[in-house]
Amino acid sequence: MTNLAIGAAMVSPVIGFLLALIQRPTVRRVGLIMVILAPLLAFTLFLASARPGPLGYFAWWLTGLVMLAPFFAVWTTLTLIGFSAGRWSLR
Repeated sequence: MTNLAIGAAMVSPVIGFLLALIQRPTVRRVGLIMVILAPLLAFTLFLASARPGPLGYFAWWLTGLVMLAPFFAVWTTLTLIGFSAGRWSLR
């Protein structure tokens, strides 16, 4: 298991749980959307600073996105599990 996968497995549920503790619904929803999209933004910024592959930037970005799609799915799932557990524990 790579460090990236271990980090996603440990950090994302905790962040989701802490987001669930926010009292204001609008701030809670915006925070959840930002946390779910954070890996995609970090990936895009990394590829923007890297030298593009032979096919150009967009094809390079799509290739990387396809390779990291399982990570994004795990990140989103674990974040939502932590968020749901946090909302459930408040009731």
